[in-house]
Amino acid sequence: MALLYLFSGILLTCTSSAQILSVSGPNSQTVSKGNSVTFSVTVVTLLGSPSYQWYFNNYAITGATGTSLTVTNVSVPNIGNYSVAINNGILGSANPSATLTVTDLPPVVNNVPGAVAIQTVEDTSRWLGQAGDPVAWAPFIRKNPLPGDLAKSVIIQFARGDKTVPNPTATALIRSGDLTDRATFYRNDIAFPLGLGLNNPHTFLTSLPKPIAIEPQIQIGVFFATDGALTIDPDSVGLLPASVPPLFETPIAGPLPEDLGFLP
Repeated sequence: MALLYLFSGILLTCTSSAQILSVSGPNSQTVSKGNSVTFSVTVVTLLGSPSYQWYFNNYAITGATGTSLTVTNVSVPNIGNYSVAINNGILGSANPSATLTVTDLPPVVNNVPGAVAIQTVEDTSRWLGQAGDPVAWAPFIRKNPLPGDLAKSVIIQFARGDKTVPNPTATALIRSGDLTDRATFYRNDIAFPLGLGLNNPHTFLTSLPKPIAIEPQIQIGVFFATDGALTIDPDSVGLLPASVPPLFETPIAGPLPEDLGFLP
């Protein structure tokens, strides 16, 4: 007997003798910044009145227990998924059901130190993709520059358990180029059990929850802003609560990781 219905902006109809016969709504909506928006759901029941609990990005909204939810003065923090759990007294759950999109937002300004320098380098530099074993070319970065070239200022960020550039590949580059002192190691193995990591941390710079991702971004920004003269420890930025253990090693402490370190 199906008693709880989750929905995604569609009509779900009961095919058994459950109390809830059908559910419709909510619908995804697009509104301008500063306006209000209301998500609503219509439920047809055979017996009794179900209870409701609304969620924003899978987190329960305190006091949102009616058939509709109104969000006022919408802005960037309100963008996301809204859902509602409909409970007939026996079962209950929640799942994303409608999306709020906000328009007429002001331009996003990146005020991280060095952000403009990073973009300038990306726009004006010629990038070379070199396939093959890093052992073949890493020594030329700093340890043994090619004739006519100078040693390069370099910063390396890599993550525990990266499934795209796994630990042995990253450490081969670091070892062959004598770059251990230039490496920052994101400890996904520490962050993941705390609910702060990723199953595959290859894109940890952009995929980690804020403010964790911002800390290594600031490290890169400072590196470019100082023309490679300063490499800060991302943990030193201090955006995380004191209860969170250090998640970055700068430079890497202890032996270089040679196992894959993939999460199940």
